[in-house]
Amino acid sequence: MIDSQVLDLPAPFHGVALGVVNSTNDEMSQRLAAGAGHGLVITARQQLQGRGRQNRLWQSPPGNLYCSILLRPPAAALSEIATLAFVIGLAVHEMIAAQLPQPNCATVKWPNDVLLDGAKVSGILIESAVHNGSVAAIVGIGINLTDHRVDAPYAVSNLAAYGVTLSPEQALVNLLSCLRPWYDLWLTDGFRPVRQAWMTVANGLNAPLVAKIGETAFTGVFRGIDGSGSLLLEMADGSVKRIAAADVFPAH
Repeated sequence: MIDSQVLDLPAPFHGVALGVVNSTNDEMSQRLAAGAGHGLVITARQQLQGRGRQNRLWQSPPGNLYCSILLRPPAAALSEIATLAFVIGLAVHEMIAAQLPQPNCATVKWPNDVLLDGAKVSGILIESAVHNGSVAAIVGIGINLTDHRVDAPYAVSNLAAYGVTLSPEQALVNLLSCLRPWYDLWLTDGFRPVRQAWMTVANGLNAPLVAKIGETAFTGVFRGIDGSGSLLLEMADGSVKRIAAADVFPAH
């Protein structure tokens, strides 16, 4: 039996805090299968098998925020579901930037990371599922509050390194308070205003970028994202390549 306690969260969110789990997304998947509704939130003190994109390990020591949020958008919004990651990224960015003495050091990295001075401080993993004929999004979020992976193949940081003292519980409440307006905007106005806002805090905009798809690497200038959330990479010949999924790195 996993120890748990009910969370006191801003409406429409409601949820439970767990102890040690394999992953909060896995826990949420089980609850979705049992009929869980929109706005359910699950947090964990520690994850044993936390994961990011492409099933990569997300190390999850105690002290950071690990949560999954269940969103069940109405049918009218389903055509925009692929852009939901940018909604979540903006909410995480806003929550983090509000804690910093110099908010401009926080940026968003395509497609789903938040950085501090170029070092990863948060990752997002969205897994879609169908339950009773409707689409649901399980939104997994990890935010490094006090600790971070030291052996990562890329730069990583945490909020404590910037003098920010924030408990996982308060970080979650702050995050959900930021998420609701962005989510509501996405529901009512679609991706366009979200895209515009995301571009204003995008990391490396108009700078050289390498996008790696499998074993193939493309180098160009990052010109933003299109109306579907695909990365726009201007190639040396002036053409623009649209990339739906890739690993991206600054070009040196």
